Amino acid sequence: MGLGLANPLGGLFILIFGGLAVGMLLAVSNVLLIILLVGVYYAALRKLPSSWKWYAYAVVIDVILFAFIVSWGAPTPPVLFLTSLSQSSGLLALGGTLVFTVVLATTALRRIDDVYRASAMAMAALFFVGFLQALLIMQGQIAKI
Repeated sequence: MGLGLANPLGGLFILIFGGLAVGMLLAVSNVLLIILLVGVYYAALRKLPSSWKWYAYAVVIDVILFAFIVSWGAPTPPVLFLTSLSQSSGLLALGGTLVFTVVLATTALRRIDDVYRASAMAMAALFFVGFLQALLIMQGQIAKI
């Protein structure tokens, strides 16, 4: 395909449907990660006193995201399909994620049912880290120019 010797319609077909397949795989894997995080909350943390429950859940979210993004991120993390963060960048990004999820849980999500609150916290943390990773990628691309 790179030499221009392939069928152009076949290349277009592979490009369009391959992109859709990778996008669907990415979306499903992110949803499964959020379901895993809500399952961890439901199984382990819902018995804690309400004053500490959301702080503990925010720490659990950060530890799991650190494992997926920084520790297991050999060439790419297994769930997010973005480039892996270094240890120092990962600690900084996930420290910001911890502050963001705690502030979100104690202000905007204060009066929401527990399971919805847990899923909203997990989704917000995942999107926050993804946004920071995208910013790092763009910064690296701008630095190359």
